[in-house]
Amino acid sequence: MDLELRCPSCKEYYRSPVYLPCTHSLCYTCALTSIQTTNEHHHNQSTLDISSTSFASDLDKLSLTSDNDSGVLINRHSPSSSSSSSSSSSSSSSISSSSRPSSLLLPPALPEISSTSSSSFLPTTPIRHQTNKSYTTCLQCPVCSKIIFMDISGIKSLPKNRLIADIVNRYLGEKSSEQQQQHQQQQTPKCQLCRPSEERPITRICEQCRIGYCDQCREQYHPMRGPYSKHNFLDALQQFSNNSNEKIFCHEHTNRLATSYCLHCRLECCQQCLIHTNHDIVPIHQASKLYKTQLSSQLQCLSEKAKYGAEFLAKLKLYPDYIKKNGEIFEKNLIKDIDKLILTLENKKQELLTYIHKEIERKISLIHQQYSTYNAHIQRTTGFLQFSIEALKESDPYSYLQVCHGLNSKCSSIYGSFSDEYECKAHTSYEFDFTFNTECLYREIHRLQFQQIKPPLSPRFIAEQCLCHDEQSSTISGTLAWSMRDVGAIQGFILELDDGTFASEFREVYDGTETMCAVDGLLPSNVYTARVKAYNQAGESAYSECITLHSSS
Repeated sequence: MDLELRCPSCKEYYRSPVYLPCTHSLCYTCALTSIQTTNEHHHNQSTLDISSTSFASDLDKLSLTSDNDSGVLINRHSPSSSSSSSSSSSSSSSISSSSRPSSLLLPPALPEISSTSSSSFLPTTPIRHQTNKSYTTCLQCPVCSKIIFMDISGIKSLPKNRLIADIVNRYLGEKSSEQQQQHQQQQTPKCQLCRPSEERPITRICEQCRIGYCDQCREQYHPMRGPYSKHNFLDALQQFSNNSNEKIFCHEHTNRLATSYCLHCRLECCQQCLIHTNHDIVPIHQASKLYKTQLSSQLQCLSEKAKYGAEFLAKLKLYPDYIKKNGEIFEKNLIKDIDKLILTLENKKQELLTYIHKEIERKISLIHQQYSTYNAHIQRTTGFLQFSIEALKESDPYSYLQVCHGLNSKCSSIYGSFSDEYECKAHTSYEFDFTFNTECLYREIHRLQFQQIKPPLSPRFIAEQCLCHDEQSSTISGTLAWSMRDVGAIQGFILELDDGTFASEFREVYDGTETMCAVDGLLPSNVYTARVKAYNQAGESAYSECITLHSSS
């Protein structure tokens, strides 16, 4: 659980966590420092209000489905449609995106929500068109990379995640006081303008600059005069403290307590909120109980899965011991079989080793002979090159012309000998052109074969699936089903049936790879006995335990 209580941005325990529309959370300080100003391109675009996280996944699916989805047509009914159905009108707006990010999420606390009603427990996503209120800031979730747009209120438009704050307090409360003190020292945010060697705790946070200051840096870099006189400072201790008893006020009427919950918008509201008139409104405690019941049922199913997984892990933990034991047994059997061949293989081994030694000597002899011949030729060539270089230094033209034709002829002859007699290729390979054939271990001593597959284990019938089917005709059909613990090395099954008559024998009725067989033509008022066996290329398994089928009269 420790990982769930740490901020994905700073990797520390949550401090005043805020809840993002993408269902992730961030520390207030991390969210404040991650705020960015929206570009003019985003201001000119139509926007979507997403108060339900289901739209986020739909938007992702839309982007993944098509690369050229230039727009989505959204129809919205006017709020007065509930009072006058005959005069209701729908307006549509096209939402286009030339460069769509991974997902665009807007905070759920903005006005003018669609009046589309929903009676289901899981609310539909309310969609809102562009309003007069512009989105001036945004931040990107560090977990899912979705972009959350916010209005001028900034981080204040995001709700506090009081649940995580309470759990963090309880979790840290279980630690010793010494660990808590150490945690507080480690978690205290430092001033963003202090030198690394002189970092002091943050005491004030500028809401406009989004920078945390200590007292000294605030006086030095952010004096309350001039253009900074209108900036608002927040108390750092108040921002980092979690108050679980804080009262929740309505998003639209900030002076009234939120006593209800809109299942459609997933927002807390008061009794005077007209925008939720046609929505499913329940008391906030009842909504909490409903969602807790939903989560409890899901956790129960998840707990069963985890229980089965834990039981499987317990069994799987014993597998290495079983493998070691079976490996020891297999090793003993292997040694026993090889010991039977040692006396015969010893003579053959000496013979093959002698052959290999002779082959090694032969190859080395060829290489030595080639090396000697080639070395002598290289020495003659090197001597000729040195002599020719000295001849080129001769200043007397008569002396040089006397021997130049002979030198040219000899040079051509030596050059041709490199391509004809002295190729740059070894006369023999350093690899051996034969392999040791190890097939047919017992038939021929010169070959060795490793038997990897053994006959399979006996299958067993599934009694619950073995039954007879009554039909209106004079014959009855039956179904037989069986299973195998390990079907990896099985080629097929053979099903045999005995009709129970005098001096009857089992006869084969099925041969195949399926583990279920339907048998037709059974006589009424008769008792049939069935058995099955498995086979592979190594042989057949023993028969399974017999099962009887009683056909009705």
